[in-house]
Amino acid sequence: MSQRIKTSSLYYALLAIFLLGAALTNPSPEKHRKAVKDRLEHYLTQYTEQSTQKTSQNTWEKLGKSLGASLGFALMEPLVHEVVQRENFVVFSLTKVDWDGKSNTIGIGLFGKVFLSPKIDDTLQKMMEKAS
Repeated sequence: MSQRIKTSSLYYALLAIFLLGAALTNPSPEKHRKAVKDRLEHYLTQYTEQSTQKTSQNTWEKLGKSLGASLGFALMEPLVHEVVQRENFVVFSLTKVDWDGKSNTIGIGLFGKVFLSPKIDDTLQKMMEKAS
């Protein structure tokens, strides 16, 4: 009986350490926003490079696309700050995007990291193909 109590006590102690570690390293709202912003910047850069390569070598056209990309990067920060929210559950958190009156969960934060759904990549890829 005493061995059984020691085993269950060890189990509960490890669980408490795990939960405390998760709670202490739960990502901040800014970390969630940064993860989304980094993903968007990656796709905006990729789209700009692809569209520049597909078009003519006209210097003015390239300059226009570069200015457009710069404007996109400048507008991205306030947009992400406005629409990306974190829902906190103490030991983990969810990345949510509020758009058109709807709230969609797009990621999860756990142990200091934010993991975004691969569906974001699919959606951004479709948007890039549509814009091309």
